[in-house]
Amino acid sequence: MKNQMREKLNFLKEKGYTADKDGNIYSYTGKKLFIRKNKSEHNFTAKINGKIATITQHKFIAYLKYGDKIFENKNVVYHKNGNVDDNSWNNILYGTRTDVMMAIPGEKRNEKANKAAATQRKFTDEQVLEIIQRKKEGISLSKIAEEFNSRKSSISYLLNNSTYAKKLMQV
Repeated sequence: MKNQMREKLNFLKEKGYTADKDGNIYSYTGKKLFIRKNKSEHNFTAKINGKIATITQHKFIAYLKYGDKIFENKNVVYHKNGNVDDNSWNNILYGTRTDVMMAIPGEKRNEKANKAAATQRKFTDEQVLEIIQRKKEGISLSKIAEEFNSRKSSISYLLNNSTYAKKLMQV
């Protein structure tokens, strides 16, 4: 799959397709190409070896900037400012998934992490506060686990290791 994409991008580059600083794509004839938004990506089409190919705008720009480096290791192409609608030359970077996450400002990164963690939580905020209260009252972990249809180890982890529970305890 990566090799097919590399071949397509290389074909377009060698044929003379270009991009300007604003992220507009131009054919080898200099004609500005129509960019279509599909879900969260912007695409353009080009004829490659007699077939119509769909190319993502940001990947083509990254290939023009960095060449084959974008396909090395586990590199991904991403938007520096996190805005997928901004495909300007200076906003397109490549790196690891860690690089992508670290490019997001700390507060926003924490917000995203908390949102993702919320989908994994077994207990509501109210239940966590109730579990904390029950433990303060001296109720055993086994009894609390039974009341909340959970395991003793889950309750123990929630009370002792969970950043989420600690945050609620401070409220």
